Amino acid sequence: MHYLALNVLFSSLFILGIKWAKSRGEEIINVGALNYLSAAVLGIVMLMRAREPVDLTAALLGAANGGCYFIAFFFLIAAISWKGATNLAAVSRLSILMPVALGVAWLGERPDSWQAIGIVLACMSLLLISGRRGSINDAEQPRNSVLVILMFFLVAGMARLAQEIFKYSCQPGLEPLYLASGFSVAGLASLVVLGVRRKPITLSEGAIGVGLGIANLLQVYFVLKALELFDGFIVFPVTSAAGLAFTTLAAVTLLGERPSRLSYLGIGVAIAALLLL
Repeated sequence: MHYLALNVLFSSLFILGIKWAKSRGEEIINVGALNYLSAAVLGIVMLMRAREPVDLTAALLGAANGGCYFIAFFFLIAAISWKGATNLAAVSRLSILMPVALGVAWLGERPDSWQAIGIVLACMSLLLISGRRGSINDAEQPRNSVLVILMFFLVAGMARLAQEIFKYSCQPGLEPLYLASGFSVAGLASLVVLGVRRKPITLSEGAIGVGLGIANLLQVYFVLKALELFDGFIVFPVTSAAGLAFTTLAAVTLLGERPSRLSYLGIGVAIAALLLL
């Protein structure tokens, strides 16, 4: 269970760090790019220390995960000015349905009745917590916003699919290779972004980016370790529901955000879902 808790902690720290950097007026694209670069360096160091044999499947799955993470992050940046941008947060969390469906339909995972109810409640809690404002029909959003949200759902879901397939296709101990491959892809793409934009990087952006990169790498590492012990239909709903609930409560305490009553109801539903799962 501690791997699940650690994933919730570091994924929440990553999201809170992005929120905090944005509230400080930092250049968020610089921060995001540095996050991937620092995670890539740390992943390569882990791989060198692990001295595991090269496995093509693990490397390719990691690369797919890293590419999806990079694309999804910049989808979020592009949509940050939308009034209904919180829909993307809900869509990102609901993309857990893709690996859950894969596990149940093709990989032989079988939730019992109570766990099935927990999965449904977890999805409900995600909608209540992060889908509380805005609509995909808001006038402030571009005409292609529905397409962007659909693409974001697919990209975020594919990243989780790579993690689920890694569980069944690769032997334990290959996590460093997966991480190094994934974040190297995202890091190289980030280098291109920084080179094209040519905006100076401040010391604070560098520090925040490195901190986010450490949190980002660790949250992926711990979800992979959790998948060694639990089925995907437990790992993905639990980490998503608990992570969003924890992030919301932390944002209230640390960042002064004011969630709606539906958000608090969603947190209660998330707790019920966690108990059932």
